[in-house]
Amino acid sequence: MLSIKSIAAAAPIALLLAGCGMGEPVSIEEVEAKMTEDFSEDGAEVTWISVEEGEEGNDYNVWIDVVDGEETSTKNCDVSMTSMSSSYSCQTMTPSVIDQAAELLRGTYTERGIDLLDYEFERTGEDMAFGGDATIQNTANGARALITCAGEQEGTQFNINCDDGTLRPVPAG
Repeated sequence: MLSIKSIAAAAPIALLLAGCGMGEPVSIEEVEAKMTEDFSEDGAEVTWISVEEGEEGNDYNVWIDVVDGEETSTKNCDVSMTSMSSSYSCQTMTPSVIDQAAELLRGTYTERGIDLLDYEFERTGEDMAFGGDATIQNTANGARALITCAGEQEGTQFNINCDDGTLRPVPAG
C-alpha cells in the first residue's frame, strides 16, 4: 500500500467584504448558497463545499473546490454572515488539494518506474475525504493497472493511500 502525507501549498487572498451591521443569524445552508453563488461567477464552477460553524454564532469556516477554466483550486474561507451582511477572507490553494495529491502520487510512482497516466478523484462527501481510481503503467513492460486511492484532508495537510495490492488490469491504449 502506498501512503503519502503532504501539506498543501496555500496563498492567502482577501476577498469581498460586504456591508456591516447587525442582523439575524443565518443557517449553514444559507452560507453555503451565498459562497457557492459568489464563487460561481464568470463561468467558474463550485464542485464541492463544506461549511462548519465557528465559535461565534455568525462565524463559519468554509472549504470550497472551484474549477475556473483550466485552473482548479481549493479555498479555505473565514466567513462572517448575518441576514443583513456578509464578509469573508480566503486562502487559495492552486492547484486544488485533490490535484496536489495526484501530483504527489505521480512523483512517488515515477521514482518506482511507474507512470500515473490518469486519475479520477473527487470529494466523497461533505467531509474532507476524497478518492477514486487511478490508472498506472509500468514503464519497463507497459503493463497497465487500475488502482483505488483514498485521501483525507485536515486543514492544509492531506494524506492519500493507494491500494497497490488489488491491481486491476486495464487494456493498453
